[in-house]
Amino acid sequence: MHDHLQGHDYSSGVWQFEGYGYVPTGTSGASVMQIHNEQGAAHATVLMLHVYNGTLRYYSGEAVEDSIYDRWFRLNVVHDVDASTVAVYVDGAPRLAVNVTPSASHYFKFGVYMQHHDVSPLMESRWRNITVYTKSTTSSATTCRRSWSSRWLLASLLLVITLAISI
Repeated sequence: MHDHLQGHDYSSGVWQFEGYGYVPTGTSGASVMQIHNEQGAAHATVLMLHVYNGTLRYYSGEAVEDSIYDRWFRLNVVHDVDASTVAVYVDGAPRLAVNVTPSASHYFKFGVYMQHHDVSPLMESRWRNITVYTKSTTSSATTCRRSWSSRWLLASLLLVITLAISI
């Protein structure tokens, strides 16, 4: 089960996902947050954060945060489309910065997606206070003004997403 933040697809600028996540002990082999490309793109995603045995990872490789189980954590993912970069912060601390392949449009997803190895029989992630920020750039011949604006999507909502797998 997953949630695509409908109506918040984007193709330029700086976009930030913020949410408070919780992954219970035992969840493994699950992707809990993604940045997807438009349908039909050469690559489906520019970012996937997986949980394997208590560690949050960039895809199934680099560790982003150890000891992710049984605690609420604040996840911020900043996508600078024009610079083709993504930065990940956990509880305000920088944890990952990567260059990504450009695509025509993108959107955020969060929840549970089963992956290809180290899969647990029960997968769960809980999310609350999901917010998307956008940094719009207005430029003219003489000035360049930048401002942050926010859109509240699911204020004070606790979203519990569970995927049961029969093995």
